[in-house]
Amino acid sequence: MHPRNILQDCNFWELQKNNLGLKKHLRKIRDDYCTINFKDPHALCELSKSLAKTFLHLDLEIPLNRLIPTLPLRLNYLLWIEDIISIESKNNVLGIDIGTGASAIYALIGAKYLGWKFLGTDTDYTCCENAQRNIHCNNLADKVVVKHVKQWDDKLTHLLQGDETQDYTFCMCNPPFFQNPEEVLGFSRSEDRSEPNSICTASPTEVITRGGEAGFVGDLIEESVALQTRVEWYTSMIGIKASLTPLLNLLQTRGVTRVAITEFQQGKTSRWGLAWTFLPSLPPLLTPNPDKASTVYTFDVPNSTRTRVSDFITTTAEKLKVTTQLCPKSSQRETWFWMTADSNTWSHGRRRKRRKLNSGQASSSPDQNIDKAEEEVLVSDKPSQSIVPNQNAPCVPRGCLFHCFVSIASASDSRVSCDFRWILGTDKDALNQFVCYLARNIDQIKSRDT
Repeated sequence: MHPRNILQDCNFWELQKNNLGLKKHLRKIRDDYCTINFKDPHALCELSKSLAKTFLHLDLEIPLNRLIPTLPLRLNYLLWIEDIISIESKNNVLGIDIGTGASAIYALIGAKYLGWKFLGTDTDYTCCENAQRNIHCNNLADKVVVKHVKQWDDKLTHLLQGDETQDYTFCMCNPPFFQNPEEVLGFSRSEDRSEPNSICTASPTEVITRGGEAGFVGDLIEESVALQTRVEWYTSMIGIKASLTPLLNLLQTRGVTRVAITEFQQGKTSRWGLAWTFLPSLPPLLTPNPDKASTVYTFDVPNSTRTRVSDFITTTAEKLKVTTQLCPKSSQRETWFWMTADSNTWSHGRRRKRRKLNSGQASSSPDQNIDKAEEEVLVSDKPSQSIVPNQNAPCVPRGCLFHCFVSIASASDSRVSCDFRWILGTDKDALNQFVCYLARNIDQIKSRDT
C-alpha cells in the first residue's frame, strides 16, 4: 500500500457507523473485527460508496452491472502518478483517464483529493452517462469532462487532434485483462493461482479486449512514439505480471529509455504500474526490473523527534544540492516530501578522507569506519541491468540520479522511522549510498537529543 494512501487499515465497524447501507452487510468475526462477503456485489458496492463518502467526500452511484472499483487500489495508482510528475513540480495538472468507467473513480478522486483536472473517455454509453451523473453530483463539472469514443483502435491520437495546442501532464488506464471469454472464466488459470477473493461485475467490454492488456498497452506505446511530449507521462495499470516483460521489450525496441515501474499491493492482491516519457529534461533512466519494482531504504532514529529528524535530512540535502519538495498532505504522524539528486555530491569528500588516511596524512577519526558503514546496506537491492542508451535522446550533462519519496514517521516508542522509496532515476545504488550517508551522520542530532 502506498504510504500516503488514507484508505489503508480501514476499520469496517467504525466505517458503518455513518454508513447505514454498509451496516447490514457486515459479518462479525470477533468483538473487535468484522468484514463483508466480497463475493456479494451489493456488499462490495456499499463498501466502495462508504469509503468514498467517509475519506474522500465523494458521493458515488455505482451500477451493479458494471465494474465496482476497489478504492485503495485506485488511490495507490493516482499517488504513484503524483510521485512521478512531482519531479517537474507541476501546479496545473491535466490528465487523461482512458476507459473512465461508470464511476469515473480515477477522475473524481484526482479532482477532489489531488486538485487535478481530467478528460475521461469510454466506449460504453452507459458508463459515460453514469460517469456524468457522478461528476455533476459532486460538483466537479469544472474539473472533469467525459467524452464518448467509438472504439479503442486508438486511445489518444484522434482525441488530441482537435487541439494541437493542448498538452497533457499524464494519461492513465486500467485496461481489460483478457483477450477472450475463456480467460475471463478462468479456463487458462494456472493450478498454482488461487481463485479470486471478490466477485467481478464488469461488462464484457471492461474485461475483454483484442490482445488482452498487453495488446491494449502495446497499442498505447505505439501511439506514444508518434505523439511524444503531447502527453508528458504515459502510464498504465498492469494486472498480470507476465505482461510486463513484453511491454518493456517493446519500449526498448522503440527506443524509449525513460521508463518506470512499481508494484501496488493491497492485501493479497498485486498490481503493477508502468510509466514512460519522452521528456528531454530527463536522461535515460535505469532499466526497470519487474522483480524489484518497489524498493524502500530505511533506518530508525531512537530517542528523537520527527521535526528534528526532518530538519536534519532537509538541511543536509540542501548542503549536498539534493532538492526537496514538501508533500502538501503530510499527516499528523508523518512528514512527507520528494527528493531529487542530479549528481553524487556525498561520496567525493569521503574518498578524499580515505586517501588521506591511506597515505598517513590524517589522524585516526570516525571516518575510518566509512567502508564498514557503506557495506551496511539497509535494504540491499542493487540494480543488475545497465542503462540502455537512446541514440536520439538529447545530450543531458546532468541527469536525474534518483527521484524518491521520503516518509518521516513518529513511532510510539520515541523512535523516528525514515523511509526512502525509489521512484525513478539512473542509479538506484546512489539512493542506497545517500541513505547510508544520512544514517551515518544522523548521530549529530542523536548527541544533541540525549
